[in-house]
Amino acid sequence: MDPSDYEEIIQTYPNKIKVMNLDLSPSFAFDILYYTINNPQSYCIKLDESIETANSAEDYHAETLISLTITSAEPLLAKIEGDYRNELSICAWSYDEQIIDKFLFLTEERLNETLETLKNCDSNRIGDLRSGITILKELDRVYFYSLSGEKYQRIYFMLADSRERLYKIMIKGIYGSFNPALIEMQTYLGMLLRHNQESKIKEPESLKVGLAALKWKNWILMLIQKILNPEEKQ
Repeated sequence: MDPSDYEEIIQTYPNKIKVMNLDLSPSFAFDILYYTINNPQSYCIKLDESIETANSAEDYHAETLISLTITSAEPLLAKIEGDYRNELSICAWSYDEQIIDKFLFLTEERLNETLETLKNCDSNRIGDLRSGITILKELDRVYFYSLSGEKYQRIYFMLADSRERLYKIMIKGIYGSFNPALIEMQTYLGMLLRHNQESKIKEPESLKVGLAALKWKNWILMLIQKILNPEEKQ
């Protein structure tokens, strides 16, 4: 299903919007909120993000649509947007307004905890954190593009980039000496290369890669937690 189809369907559901402004760069603020609302059961339906540079910060805009659950009986769809003005917005849809209220409350609570933890992060940890969240976003793209039948080449490069970033984090030995995703990603990269890179991925490979991406995503969420709180025992 195309992302626009999701947005058209949910227009009939109750929704609420929350606007906030974080004292971070526009892209970092978006990343932190993106991480905050993610969980192992969520998956990205749409992720568009312009590139923020020193010369074109005012062109920055990011938008994502994520399907997630608070519990198995509390599904919702959340859309977050960010721009160069550092203004972030969350719009949540669900069949029950109480689910939306609960989601927005838990998101704000978790966001405040993350922002408080950031105060104790040095520049190296901030760099690792941003790399970890980039991996998270790339794996969300791998999941969605695999199930929507994207070309092998595009999925391969997104997964290869994720693995390279993960390797650079893990080689430091700060957050543990090994992450099983490194080996599994390499195996799947080999599988993807065995196909015509210009052809579109189909079942069973599309389902295998999509489900694997969700598993790796869970490991990356745990890694990000280690980056934010390296002193905690995992």
